[in-house]
This record gives sequence, C-alpha cells and structure tokens, in this order.
Amino acid sequence: MKTEATTTPPSAERNSPFLDFPGLCARVPYSPRSLRALVQRGEIPSIRLPRCRKLLFDWPAVEAALRHNAKGSGL
Repeated sequence: MKTEATTTPPSAERNSPFLDFPGLCARVPYSPRSLRALVQRGEIPSIRLPRCRKLLFDWPAVEAALRHNAKGSGL
C-alpha cells in the first residue's frame, strides 16, 4: 500500500512560536521578493539572531503590522 508523503514546513516541525522566511511566505499572499522588500523597509517586524543571516518572524506581530499597514483594504 502506497501512502502519500506530506511535507510540513521546517518552522512547524519545531513547534516554535516563530516562523522562518519560507513559513512566512506560506502564510501571506505576497511573493518572496515583495516580502523581502517589506522586511527591508521595516514594515514587517523581524528578528535577526546574532552572527546569523537567518530571519525569524513572530506571526502575531507580523499579522498586526500587515493590518496596520493595509490602506483601505478593510483588514
């Protein structure tokens, strides 16, 4: 019997309150390029660990920032 393999994002596997960039991309309707631009402009809050290039995102803070920055979208 063959079973389908399901993949879960690495951020969901660790049971962490933080998302990594691929996990964030899976939750929001923006392209990765647009998300990177929003992070660089400081419109999406992120955490950069010392001596590490990896960004982490606190989902409630990201969601609040997206709602705050939405212009007339009714979010």
